[in-house]
Amino acid sequence: MIFIRNSSSRSVFKLFRVLKSQALTSLGSSENGLCQFDSLGSRRNNKKNHIFIFFYLHRRKNMFGPFFPYGSQYYRTPNPPENDWEQDLHQIKAQGMNTVRLWAMWSQIHRENDEFDFSHLNCLMALCKETGLKALIQVILENAPAWLVQEHPEARYVANDGQAIEPMGRPNTPGGGWPGLCLDNAIAGESAEKFMMALARHFAGHEALLGYDVWNEIWFELDGYIGNQYYCYCPETICEFKVYLRKKYRDLDGLSRAWYRQYSSWDEVLPPKYWGGYPDWIENWRQPTTPRM
Repeated sequence: MIFIRNSSSRSVFKLFRVLKSQALTSLGSSENGLCQFDSLGSRRNNKKNHIFIFFYLHRRKNMFGPFFPYGSQYYRTPNPPENDWEQDLHQIKAQGMNTVRLWAMWSQIHRENDEFDFSHLNCLMALCKETGLKALIQVILENAPAWLVQEHPEARYVANDGQAIEPMGRPNTPGGGWPGLCLDNAIAGESAEKFMMALARHFAGHEALLGYDVWNEIWFELDGYIGNQYYCYCPETICEFKVYLRKKYRDLDGLSRAWYRQYSSWDEVLPPKYWGGYPDWIENWRQPTTPRM
């Protein structure tokens, strides 16, 4: 099962494709034969600009039978401490629950470029299997590995006022690396994909795995946390913005008519940094959602 909800980022859908591909690879040649993906729905909420998509993977009809996931958020590095895991999971099971959510933190697992440490999740997944619980793995990319930040500072988010955001620790991300890196940056995106593929491969076929919960918040992580800034204005995101405009308007004349401007070069076209002209501002905020999907 891959559960994607409440997100406007194209990276989420890229992640779904990665996990789907890995699931097909791991199950496609299984004894149960054909693997099938069914789309259960897609809708746009009129009040909040996000997409809800739910997919499930099954080897046979009614894979889960009467099973209805019912449980609790449990693990987010570094808490709860390891000494409590076995007792807590047995207590959760004793209370009648059948599912726990475990966070897979990018900054904690991706130790070097090709090095991954799944030891904590390995132990938790083994305990879930032993206890009879299913695990929903929460994939978290809003916490970049320290080594990646150090090697590629150009991948940091850039605010409308030019401030580059240094990843740090927060109450919701005590392990550091928050808010992550801009995934429009090719290297950051490739590193994130490498992490996600390693995660999907590592737990493919695990008896305790229920699925993946991918970015379950309805807003962009930086909004409201750091001043009154807007994101992202790094060179890669600006480039993506221009690619979108070229595809939509074909040429500068078309863009100039739509925005009521007089452009003579694409170098003159930039995303708006402050509230002002309506056409370009609306375009700037609409662009990362609908066309990128």
